[in-house]
Amino acid sequence: MSTTPEKQDQQPNTEPPLPSDNEGAPKFIPGSFSLDDFLPILMNLLVPRRILTTIPTFVPKTFVDSIQLYTDGTDTYLYVYVNNAWHAFMANGVQRLVAGPGISTSPGSGRGVVTVSGDLPVSVVLATRGGSDATGSQAIAHGLGKVPKIVRVTALWGANTPQLLQSIGTYSSGGMKNVNAYTIFGSGGGSGDDTTNIVVLSDRAGFSQIAAVSSLDATNLNLSWTQSGSPGLGGTIRMIVESYG
Repeated sequence: MSTTPEKQDQQPNTEPPLPSDNEGAPKFIPGSFSLDDFLPILMNLLVPRRILTTIPTFVPKTFVDSIQLYTDGTDTYLYVYVNNAWHAFMANGVQRLVAGPGISTSPGSGRGVVTVSGDLPVSVVLATRGGSDATGSQAIAHGLGKVPKIVRVTALWGANTPQLLQSIGTYSSGGMKNVNAYTIFGSGGGSGDDTTNIVVLSDRAGFSQIAAVSSLDATNLNLSWTQSGSPGLGGTIRMIVESYG
């Protein structure tokens, strides 16, 4: 009678395989690695990196090697290996600066001088007009060298009665705005506003010089004046014209 030897006890392999991501690389499981596994990377971090003088084309074997610095002799670039390709980022210089008042735009290459002055271009000139000048046009050279975005005209007229007429007006893409006042000895005074003229000088008794902006270009502020009352105000209207670019 033959007998079959008993099978030896076998221990099943109960250790689960390491899970992996979509790329097949194993995921980290606490306790599955020791410090020895990371010594090559840690030792590499202790050594100062040298900047490359040729653009990297090799396939890195470690995460540390996937980050490189490269210089072309003028500028420095950070190269990062992601998705099986090297990607470059400029490590010095300005890529692009949005322009605004007093700020010049950097070149498209990201290299060049960028001036940030913070100053809004401005020009201030003086102008006059006769208080009894007839209705007509007046060109005032503002001196800005470009079409102003805003023009402000402050106009004053005075006589020895005494009388004082005052006007402050602005012109912009939003149109004309003006505030004005008058003081007449023995008669009184007052103030007002206007949204169709930039200069309003009126004694409210029939004598006035009123101006609207007819056009504005890179050279002149052109005013269209309307004179009322005879023989007119007399004297001289004095103006200060401020132009902002």
